[in-house]
Amino acid sequence: MSIADWTVMIYMAGDNGRILTGMEGAGYDDLAEMKRVGSSDRLHILAQFDTLSDKTTRRFRLRRGTPLAQDIIPPILPETNTGDPRFLEDFVAWGMSQYPAQHTLLVLWNHGNGWDDEDIYQISRAARVPTTYVSRDDSRAIATQGGGRKALFRSTLIAMPETAAAGGDRGILYDDTAVDFLDNNELKAVLASITARRKGVKLDILGMDACLMSMVEIAYQVRDGCSLCVGSEEAEPMAGWPYHTILGELMKSPALAPSQLARVIVEKFIASYDRGYFSENATQAALDVGQIEAVGQAVDRLAGVLLDHIGDMELLVAVDAAQGAAQKFRRDEDYVDLVDFCGKLQAGAQAQADVAAVAGAIVSLLTPGEGRPVLAAKTVGSGVKAAKGLSIFFPPRGCDPASGIGQLYKTLDFSAKYRWDDFLFRFYAKTHPA
Repeated sequence: MSIADWTVMIYMAGDNGRILTGMEGAGYDDLAEMKRVGSSDRLHILAQFDTLSDKTTRRFRLRRGTPLAQDIIPPILPETNTGDPRFLEDFVAWGMSQYPAQHTLLVLWNHGNGWDDEDIYQISRAARVPTTYVSRDDSRAIATQGGGRKALFRSTLIAMPETAAAGGDRGILYDDTAVDFLDNNELKAVLASITARRKGVKLDILGMDACLMSMVEIAYQVRDGCSLCVGSEEAEPMAGWPYHTILGELMKSPALAPSQLARVIVEKFIASYDRGYFSENATQAALDVGQIEAVGQAVDRLAGVLLDHIGDMELLVAVDAAQGAAQKFRRDEDYVDLVDFCGKLQAGAQAQADVAAVAGAIVSLLTPGEGRPVLAAKTVGSGVKAAKGLSIFFPPRGCDPASGIGQLYKTLDFSAKYRWDDFLFRFYAKTHPA
């Protein structure tokens, strides 16, 4: 087989509906969108779809004008656990070997919750028979009955700190049948294995067709496995990516460079939700993961100057005000847009010139553009106008290192290298002393 320009692989974790909001119907809608474009000699469109309705998993090479059943690549697989990294790695290895291309886009398709995914299946494991869906929103978000996800799981995590310290449960690709999901440490390992198979060549683009994944912490976690990453700061609407318009552009111009395709994804995603006054809130950003160290270093400098002033009540008030006013995501509002927070901190901390300067430097660094850490960032909807592409963890009441959430956060690569977690813990102690 000749080498194509692009192989696009969509790993679809559609086995939801027992516990999380069902994704299977959205999955078939997206497969139909892919088929509106179809594969060619220069573009391979591959998907692996694990569903709830039967105990099989199917692989497809999507073509235009054929029944979906004719696009199945045999053999049909038995029930797979999309939360098991082996199945993701096997799919990617299969796609690369059978349908080689100069460039590769891997899309992870499912629910998502940024870095912070406590084990949402813990209760169902204990109860054996789940009685309610965890999420009722018409989106790919992980929510809870009543809206306070942490209220449901915090006590469980506090009771099991050794589990959190061992590596935590955070991730994507939730599988209700297996009662499992892929945490970010597993995702990092899978990407490392894929890079090793390719003799050091990273994926060109890692796409996250899932909620809340455009975070500093996530980009840092996947830095060794992909060159670019595309995802959303906000919860994605259930319809997710508009595959027909994204792939349609790639079909028209299969020689698109990875950075060009990443910008196309951002533009087409936002355009698909732009309905004027009736627009849904939607965000999408393309990140140059190769520059995430520069972002981490800038955040570390900010953490350092904030720690230097941790006893300054005037600064603590300014930080708290900036956090409170910054663009937020997720129901409990502990993900904030990094640029919006830093812009507000710069304005509010003029008395501390070093803090204002470092915050302003982050605003400048993350201005979108070619050759910059954020290649492109767009929004639509009145609720996300201040989103600039990258969020960071900054809960409204700080972060207690003894809590489950604190234990989990400390296990991230980002926390291991940089001092943002140290600042959060100190800020928490100063503003909410025991």
